[in-house]
Amino acid sequence: MNTAIAFWTPPTLPVVLANNVVAYVATPVHGDDAPLLTLVGNVFSDDASSKDWFTDFAAGNFVPSAASPLIGAGSAEYGVTTDIDGKPRVGGFDSGAYQH
Repeated sequence: MNTAIAFWTPPTLPVVLANNVVAYVATPVHGDDAPLLTLVGNVFSDDASSKDWFTDFAAGNFVPSAASPLIGAGSAEYGVTTDIDGKPRVGGFDSGAYQH
């Protein structure tokens, strides 16, 4: 699987990429503007063990599992108050779209 974050229209720099999970992919590569990219609260993995970070990776259930390193790894500075399902983010921000 290949994934990318790309801008079709050049963004206003600097760019903040916060509270994301990039699991089971190669080490992220940044373009020429990498010094203008702020990374905060993101969790990256380049091996299959990151599948265990989620409740059921194979079924597309990306809620953090009970022992996931995503729990509390996000940043409140750039976070939103609810997850993608509307669940409040309390007790620390989890990286990714879902709060545990």
